Amino acid sequence: MLNDFLNLPGVVVLGKEEQRKISGGQTCLFRLNGGRWQVSYHQFSSGEAGSAEANAFCVGMIEDNNMGVDSCSYDCSYDGFGQ
Repeated sequence: MLNDFLNLPGVVVLGKEEQRKISGGQTCLFRLNGGRWQVSYHQFSSGEAGSAEANAFCVGMIEDNNMGVDSCSYDCSYDGFGQ
């Protein structure tokens, strides 16, 4: 089946370095805390905003008094998980 795809017109096989340069978005792990509860979830975001977009999301969640979020942290694939 792979050979079928490789034989389609316009298909180019990318080398390892070219594959590393592809940027199609990011996945972030968010941890929201609010008194007696904690939520962790992954969210996909398109674009190359990096952790700036995740930071803005956390700030917005904390500033929105209706959400009850006391703290928010994030770890994004764009920056390298655990960085």
